[in-house]
Amino acid sequence: MVCPYGLTRSIDCDSFEIDQLPQDIRYVCQNANCGHVSVARLGIFRIMRPSMIPKPAISLPYGRWRSKPANDDNHLPANDDHRVPANDDHPPDAAEVAIPRLIP
Repeated sequence: MVCPYGLTRSIDCDSFEIDQLPQDIRYVCQNANCGHVSVARLGIFRIMRPSMIPKPAISLPYGRWRSKPANDDNHLPANDDHRVPANDDHPPDAAEVAIPRLIP
């Protein structure tokens, strides 16, 4: 893990098991000028393949390795949904080429 302050590698010094699933890990920045110490949490969040020795006390949701992005169904850019391409054979209409005039 990289230290967000020293921008160098942080080494895990020790860990503390909170429960069967999550544990806290203490990281120390290797940049001698930084000295930042942080705690990260490592945990199990979902099942990809069930265990051959299940435990009824552990209940995790099933899921895939990576979930599909929320906007994956819409492939049109946000600023390009109704515009006619510039290289089409039709000339632009008057509204597209109108230049606003300034009143003197």
